[in-house]
Amino acid sequence: ERELSIHYLRAIAALMVVAMHAFSYGLVPVDDLAQISWLKRGVALFFVISGFVMVTSTSGRAVTPGAFMLRRIIRIVPLYWVMTLAWAAIATDWDLLKLAGSLAFVPTPDPVSGALRSPVLEPGWTLNFEMFFYMVFALSLWLRPALRLPVVATVLTALVLLGSAAGAGPWLN
Repeated sequence: ERELSIHYLRAIAALMVVAMHAFSYGLVPVDDLAQISWLKRGVALFFVISGFVMVTSTSGRAVTPGAFMLRRIIRIVPLYWVMTLAWAAIATDWDLLKLAGSLAFVPTPDPVSGALRSPVLEPGWTLNFEMFFYMVFALSLWLRPALRLPVVATVLTALVLLGSAAGAGPWLN
């Protein structure tokens, strides 16, 4: 039952994200976007739930980093690639570097400004973060179980601190 409740919470987070997109893209009219800005927290909630699921799904089991990543890739990549390529077929604001970065879950710099661009399929920015979290967590699977969570938390905290440093540049930000 506890595992089922986390999936309910994940569904709520996903619905928050969908609702936010529906309002912000004008699919559902709203007078003031500030009234529904709390829906943006669905992404953060989804990331927290993802972290919880990563920890609990590997707890007490011998899982290799490769097996962990393979399961995540099989679950995420095919649909994302199909949707990205389908969107690229009808969108006009992409180039081969942006498409390659999108398919590899790596943000690419704008050729003019140098700022990092969203993927071809704009909501894919969340998957860029998710895949990065997966890689960090997968590497922690080489550690003793008691060290995994503290090491991952330390690495992510250090990256946030580095990214918020003045002049850190777009990649760390």
